[in-house]
Amino acid sequence: MKIVFLARLFYPHFGGVEKHVLEISKILVKKRHEVIVITEQLENASLKEKKEGITIYRIPGGGDDWFKKFRIWKGMWNLRNVIRKADVVHSHDVFFWYLPFRFLYPNKPVYTTFHGFEGYPITPKAIRMRRIWEKLAWGNICIGDYLKKWFGTKPTLVLYGGIESMHYNNIQVNSLPAIPHIVMLARLEPDIGVESYLDLLGYLREKKIRFTFTSVGDGSLRQEVAKFGSITGFVTDTGHWLKQADIVFASSYLSTLEALSFGKLVVTVYETSIKRDCYILSPFGKSVLLGNDPKELGKQLISVIKNDTRRAQLLQNSYEWLQKQTWDDIAEAYLLLWQKRFR
Repeated sequence: MKIVFLARLFYPHFGGVEKHVLEISKILVKKRHEVIVITEQLENASLKEKKEGITIYRIPGGGDDWFKKFRIWKGMWNLRNVIRKADVVHSHDVFFWYLPFRFLYPNKPVYTTFHGFEGYPITPKAIRMRRIWEKLAWGNICIGDYLKKWFGTKPTLVLYGGIESMHYNNIQVNSLPAIPHIVMLARLEPDIGVESYLDLLGYLREKKIRFTFTSVGDGSLRQEVAKFGSITGFVTDTGHWLKQADIVFASSYLSTLEALSFGKLVVTVYETSIKRDCYILSPFGKSVLLGNDPKELGKQLISVIKNDTRRAQLLQNSYEWLQKQTWDDIAEAYLLLWQKRFR
């Protein structure tokens, strides 16, 4: 099968959508499918290249102005033969890129994955656009059950991202050391609650809880974060840092799933109702410490640090479910979605 993915950003850019598309693409290539990714051109990146068997076409999108969509459509038009020859086209949050081709190739199977939301509060326009893309697609995948509640989407499938494999045995949950190591996986920006994580670290210090700290990521709050420990900047291998962690501050589905797959105690802050629902309505919501008050969350964390049984119970809540969430499982879900249309 010849598969074309559309994604605004892709390797070597870092991000959840980028990783999602990369990981399932690698597996599809191993299964002998031809995978093509059409994405925006990054600075100093070639317009066409191959990575691990994946063909990557980059469209010069330019700045984020009103004319950008026309530059994208022009780039897509230049690649129309790639689209025409595809067996299936699958968009990742950029269905508008494909809009003209939906009518040019009305019988071409086209799907979309909704990975998240554009901002908060959710606007009526955002809801309308989601519903239009849903109507025009042959099927859709929602990354998270909360999207049904907030956008009224009727998903064909609900997924949550994937993991490489399970890295611990649920029967053996080791005690935390006297000085636990905390790792934060996050862009260092206010919009994902980094300031609340810093308040939480401050509360732990105030309560004389000793810890070491590493931030895996980068951003505008780098200087404030550095007051608590070291900063790695963006990295491609988060697994290296998760192995060293005892407690993980996670800001996304992927970072949460990866941390849980290593048997780590996960802490997540939310500052909006939609972010709360992201976790509450997920199969692993009861496996993380979740809150929007750093002080109250700190109290929970201190309690769990001192209670191995409670920590084991948290991990047990999603252990069986998580074993079926490898990237191979996620890629297979995509194939099943598409192949229903080819039978």
